[in-house]
Amino acid sequence: MCQKHANVFKQFYALVLTSAEMKTPKVLQVYRIPPNQAQITKVVSEQVVGKLPSSHLYGNNTQVHTVPLQIPISMLLS
Repeated sequence: MCQKHANVFKQFYALVLTSAEMKTPKVLQVYRIPPNQAQITKVVSEQVVGKLPSSHLYGNNTQVHTVPLQIPISMLLS
């Protein structure tokens, strides 16, 4: 009998804020499914606007990314 080996993992999505002025990206929220536009707008308005220095918020390269995260099940069980 042939056995197939597959990477079994949990998929999550992180909403990440990046800017040229920031040394490291900031994770705003983690989701089980890809966030929709309304969820992204809500998180940005609650966690970014008014909370970051204006140089970070209004910089030329300030962006919000949805980043897929794949965590192997074996890692979660350890």
